[in-house]
Amino acid sequence: DADCTSQGEGCDPVDGLCKTLVGACPGKATCGAKGELLCVDAKKAAVESCNGVDDNCDGKVDEAFTWTEPGGTTPKGIGASCGQGLCAGGKVGCETLLKASCTTADKAGKEQCDGKDNDCDGQTDDGACEDGDECTLDQCDAASGKCTNPPGATCDDNNPCTTDSCNTATGKCEAKFYAGSCDDGDACTVGDTCKDGAVPTCESGAQAKKCDDDNVCTDDSCDKAKGCVNLANAVTQSCFEGDKQLIGVGECVVGVRYCKAGKLGSECVGQVVPANNEACDAKDNDCDGNTDEGCDAAGATVGTSTVSASTGAGSKQVYLHIGGDGPSGSAKGTKSSVWSGFVAWLSGALGK
Repeated sequence: DADCTSQGEGCDPVDGLCKTLVGACPGKATCGAKGELLCVDAKKAAVESCNGVDDNCDGKVDEAFTWTEPGGTTPKGIGASCGQGLCAGGKVGCETLLKASCTTADKAGKEQCDGKDNDCDGQTDDGACEDGDECTLDQCDAASGKCTNPPGATCDDNNPCTTDSCNTATGKCEAKFYAGSCDDGDACTVGDTCKDGAVPTCESGAQAKKCDDDNVCTDDSCDKAKGCVNLANAVTQSCFEGDKQLIGVGECVVGVRYCKAGKLGSECVGQVVPANNEACDAKDNDCDGNTDEGCDAAGATVGTSTVSASTGAGSKQVYLHIGGDGPSGSAKGTKSSVWSGFVAWLSGALGK
């Protein structure tokens, strides 16, 4: 009867001999009925389990099980300190026969916007304001505990012929062809339209922009960058505020309106329109083709002159000059007439 373990040895279950063994495998040697040495209680090596026992007989306990902190890369063995955030202060231990964990891992919860590492992943407020939209920026103000979700990328590709948007599931920008009007960058074209293709483009309209503002006092043009340009000029415009058919008849003449600061003046400078009455000044003031009609004489002169050849040489002829040597008086709407009978009487009275 030999007790191998008393000498630091154990009974090898394979050949029954006493050997220096380690772990949970050594057994006690027992003498058989014939005096042979039997090893009846030795255990065979097994797969290591997380149970505080050296199952594989390698002299180590639970060496196959480790714990890695969330977000970390370095494994920690059984008994090591563990835990971060609200889970700090734990130890690595066996959770099940097949799994090790940190003893404070159960303190982890949903991340909140409060300036703390609630889910024990080594980061503060990460994902606390997640709204499920990949196109927004999820931001947390720990001081106030409030979340904001402003838009992220604008997804504007600067192409007027695409409709740009952000895919809320992927957060990626998408551009779709826009079949409509566009701006080709030339302010002087009208009717620009989009044309589809590998890269949609904006085609210039065939029609030119009209910049005529119907103002004679501006010079109208189109600038590709600015569009219509209407600059003030110094143009003049003829004018006549009377019957246009009387222009050039008698004293009637056209006048001129002048442009100033892009506006046409209201005064017709220099025009002469028909007068209401003749001025009896040897001019056709009312522009009717007649001069001094209706003027009354202001005085009369009577005299004689040598008779014409038809009345005999040396004879005298009476004349009556009404109105002096020039026109005078005012138009009264009546006309003076000298009858021949009166002239004959006056001639007889004066003698030859």
